[in-house]
Amino acid sequence: MCGIFGFSLVRKPRYRNRLAEALELLAEVNDLRGGHSWGWYAPLKNRMVKGIGRMTPRIDGKKLARYRSLIAHTRWATTGDIKIRNAHPFSFREIVGAHNGIVYNHQQLNRIYKRDCSVDSMHLFRHLEDGFDLEDIEGYGAVEYVRLSDPDPIYLGRFCGGELAIAEIPDLGLVWSSSEEDLWYALEWACLDRDAWTYR
Repeated sequence: MCGIFGFSLVRKPRYRNRLAEALELLAEVNDLRGGHSWGWYAPLKNRMVKGIGRMTPRIDGKKLARYRSLIAHTRWATTGDIKIRNAHPFSFREIVGAHNGIVYNHQQLNRIYKRDCSVDSMHLFRHLEDGFDLEDIEGYGAVEYVRLSDPDPIYLGRFCGGELAIAEIPDLGLVWSSSEEDLWYALEWACLDRDAWTYR
């Protein structure tokens, strides 16, 4: 099981230092869901960083909190080798995205669409990029992605029992994570939970 988390801030957010604390804790709890590789992408700066192993010792929450938006992923490899190329988020021509879950018919989709996707999750973003309906993808999970032509909105979704919790914090913006419990733990730790509303 992998983990996803991220944020999208209002234009002049308050509480950046508290957000930095929450991000470091979100990286730590999502590392428990991953551990093989990790990555993050700051859409408005078009900056991506990936690594092998655990994310926690390699990130600085204060630096990440300087961005206005971010999508992050911790990977537990189910299909595809453990290497940087297979770490999420994936970047295609128009879509950058990460997925927590499994696409069961990965090999079948490679044959049908004449693809060479080494990781099952890649099919979700290739389908979105090519404008295909997602109904022939068999699996479950949650996604976070952006379109490079308009990187300001971050698209979030879950399907077939996938895990995703989103908190809206006044004067800050949205923060999300795979697990509602972990999200609230991080927000409480950083004293950001008092006025937050959660969406499941």
